[in-house]
Amino acid sequence: MTARRAEFAAMIALAACLGAGRALAWDALAVWAAAGILLLLPGWCALRAAGLERDLGRAGSAPVAAALSLAVWTPPLAVAYLAGLSLTFAIAAVLV
Repeated sequence: MTARRAEFAAMIALAACLGAGRALAWDALAVWAAAGILLLLPGWCALRAAGLERDLGRAGSAPVAAALSLAVWTPPLAVAYLAGLSLTFAIAAVLV
């Protein structure tokens, strides 16, 4: 249970870093926080939903989460590209 709280706290911290970076015009902080949210969060959620974190451990979960993020992002990006929709559509499809 504490691992889930720590993961939730890390995601809240990434969102806070993104907001602080945008508000203070620290572009590097905002870009790294956005990359963490957009590139790791979908894969981490898929990893947790599949229940693989117990088998992989913490060290194995990070690269698998990054690879799963690619799998999560590919269909919405393909649909948005083929239908002529904006990137906002793909981001909303993945994060919602």
